[in-house]
Parts: sequence; C-alpha cells; structure tokens
Amino acid sequence: MFGLLIVVTTLACGPNEGVLQSGRETPAPVNVSDNNKPSAALTVDDEIQAMRYADFRIIMVIRRKDGAKLAGDDKNIIKTATVDMNRRVLSDEGRAIVIGSNFAITPDKMSALASRFLIEDHSSSSAVPPGK
Repeated sequence: MFGLLIVVTTLACGPNEGVLQSGRETPAPVNVSDNNKPSAALTVDDEIQAMRYADFRIIMVIRRKDGAKLAGDDKNIIKTATVDMNRRVLSDEGRAIVIGSNFAITPDKMSALASRFLIEDHSSSSAVPPGK
C-alpha cells in the first residue's frame, strides 16, 4: 500500500509537458508595411503650438548660429542655463530646442545663451520677455 502511494505521488508530481512546451512556441513574424512606420517627429512650429496649448507664457527656440545640429556640449549648456524652465524639446532633426515656461530666464543666463546661440522669442504678447 505504501509503495502504491509513492508511485501515485511521483507520477502526480511530474512535469506537465503541455506547460513545458508552451513557452517554446515561436510567434509568427509581423508584416511591416509603409502604413506602420512611426509618425514623423514634430516640427518646430508643431512644438511651438504644443507649448502654446500647454499655456506656457514664455516660448523660445534656441539654435546654433551656424545652423548645424546641436552637439552634446551645446545641449548641456542650454540645459544648464534653462534648468528652471518647465519644458525643453529637441526638434528640427536635432537643430533646435524649443523651450516653454511660465518663469523668465535670468538676464545673465539669457546673455550667456545669446552669445553662443540664436534665440527666437515666440512668447505670448502678455508674457514677460525672456531675460527680464
């Protein structure tokens, strides 16, 4: 009787082949068509509109003076100078950073940025100009 109990227990506790095999199924490949391409990145104008929709009073676009893509050190300088701003978005294939905020940037930080970059002011007419 004891031997029968051991045999039944051993058989009942064995691995379930269905469960073991279920993780080995290879999913069918997904066909990728032109319709499934990721959407294009937003343009600078789209980003400005998004900043306006978010109700930021101060909106700036910062670019390199030579029009080239922003390098890592450029991005770090901009990030450091605009650390108190609410939102920064890289746009125009890496050639511009769009910044939105409800707080003005300090004049010293603004002049440091202006010495190295082109700054376009897209703030609302009722906003305090950046750097004031």
